[in-house]
Amino acid sequence: MPFENESFDAILAIRTLQHGSLEDIKKGIDEMARILKPKGSVLVSVCGRYSKGKQRPNLVKTATKIGDNLYIPNYGREKGVVHYIFNKKNIKKLFCDFAIPKIWKDSEDYYCFLAYKK
Repeated sequence: MPFENESFDAILAIRTLQHGSLEDIKKGIDEMARILKPKGSVLVSVCGRYSKGKQRPNLVKTATKIGDNLYIPNYGREKGVVHYIFNKKNIKKLFCDFAIPKIWKDSEDYYCFLAYKK
């Protein structure tokens, strides 16, 4: 991202971070950590295993699996877009440079959390 180190107090990543390979996601998280000020926060929402919604009734059952936790929807507005499926374990591992007090799910099976840069 074209921002200087430690430029932001907070970052929102709502239903965006899951679009890409695991390597892409790691790069995105590293960039968030780089541009976030010490003790800054991120609010994140990422899809879980059964992410439901009007465009995607059940991601895992209606998409093509292309790798570990990687799926491509076969229909809807996100047809052909790579989705990484999160769970609490991989969230904690990927966001190891952040303190995460609580992880919860919304009504559409998206994991949500507020994390603080250590």
